[in-house]
This record gives sequence, structure tokens and C-alpha cells, in this order.
Amino acid sequence: MLRLVFILALGFLFVACPSVAIATQVFERSFEQQEPAVPVTGDYEFGSCGGPEIEVINTDFEQAVVEQTNAIRMQHNLPPLKIQEDLALAARYHAADMSASDYFSHDTYGVEDGSLAMICDTWKRIETYYPNWQALAENIAAGQRTPEMAMDGWMNSPDHRHNILSDGYTEIGVGYYEGSGEYRFYWDQNFGRRNGVYPVILDGEKTATQSQKVPVYIHGSFEQMRLRNNQDEWSGWMPFQNSFSWNLPRTAGLHTVMIEVRGEEGQATSSDTIILSP
Repeated sequence: MLRLVFILALGFLFVACPSVAIATQVFERSFEQQEPAVPVTGDYEFGSCGGPEIEVINTDFEQAVVEQTNAIRMQHNLPPLKIQEDLALAARYHAADMSASDYFSHDTYGVEDGSLAMICDTWKRIETYYPNWQALAENIAAGQRTPEMAMDGWMNSPDHRHNILSDGYTEIGVGYYEGSGEYRFYWDQNFGRRNGVYPVILDGEKTATQSQKVPVYIHGSFEQMRLRNNQDEWSGWMPFQNSFSWNLPRTAGLHTVMIEVRGEEGQATSSDTIILSP
């Protein structure tokens, strides 16, 4: 069965002055007819400018989009992005809201007097969850039933691809929702950057690894850094590097790698976690 799937991208970046890029692409997709979807909207208040925290309905799908995004970025010699829960909440709410109110747009819409009306714009909605941002971008998609299909659509659209491959962001949040809207499957991918935040990413932001030695990336520009695992002793100070490898403890389980950095920008501490599987 052939259906039209609409994918839009909207980029927004504050530097000296704001700039906005809007693009609309239409993709023709085919997928098998399935049983009608059962709405999973729950008792949330939709049609607002954000606020509700929508529960995750498919952790694997959201994680897959993050990992595929980072893999593509690293293939293009770009740093990986860190999952930021506030950005994810903003993305998840919008994906669910588009399904519940049956619309497809970056801006938020709700039903007023029996018809759809704009409630607030993209950036005000995201800012409800993710304040004090310095740069933002968003990709949305509808109708794709897998993360691979969503990523394929975005990467084959120049403006979506630009957002994915931009060096202006350090954080990412992904929202996936399956509900009763016209397209059934809804995706939202938010990108952000905040001043004074230097994310650490272990192994491309994977949740688990089988290798004790993991690749590490830390954003920012400093002179020195030191590391530690969990609550172990700090290493000695060493020259700062954005990208390097680090050994986890030998024991299986969840481990936290903490990095302290210092230089002309000041001093900061950041961390990431990963599961070492036997």
C-alpha cells in the first residue's frame, strides 16, 4: 500500500543574530497494511506548549536513532552527540502530540472550536523543557515504522542531513510515538547546545559494550584533564584531548567515567555511564 509520508526539517541557531532555515520534503513510502493502531496517549494533556512528560514506548527505537546519528557523524569526522533527557522529553511530547491531535508540523497545534489551531511555535515548545539553550534544530518524520527508515529519509533530504551533520550541536534528544494519528508512527529528533556544558560520550553513546577499552569523546577546548572510574582515585593530570580511549574496570556492570577538565575556559566536570557486559 502506497502512502505519502511528509518529513520536515527546521533549523534554528543563535549566534550573533538568529537564522532560520525551513524545508519541506514529501517522500512516497510503502509498507504493509497492519491492524489499526491502539492509541497509547494515556491521560496526558495535549494541545499545549509542552509540559507533560510522555513515557517511553520504545526505548530501543529511540536509542537506535541516537546511535545511528552518531555513527554517521563519526563517519564524517564529526563528534558524537550526548543524549540529553530534557531534549528527549521535548521530542517525545511533540511526537505524541502530533499523533493525539492528528497533525504534522514543527509548530504545536490543538483543537479549538472543532478545528486545529496553532498553540505555540517550535522553539517555545522545546524551551519549555530545555531552557538556556544556545543552539537548536529539529527533524520530524511520520509514517516510518523503523529507525532505519526514519534515518534514511532524513539523510536523503539536504536540510535534515544538514542538521544531522552540523558541528553546532553537542546534545540530542529523540522521541518516538505510535498512536492513532493518520501516519501512526511519529518521530522527532532535537539537537541542542548549551554554554558551559561539555558532554562526555562513551562509545558513540551506546548503552553497553563488551570491551573493557572504550572510545571516549569530550566536547570543549581545555588544557588538561584527569579521569576516574566510578568512585576510584583520580588519574594524574594529562594533556587535554577531545578523543581518546579509556579502560573500564574489569568487573561487569554499570560503570561511570568521570572527567575533570581545566584551562583558560575555567574548570568543569562531566561524566557518562555504560554497561560492561561479560
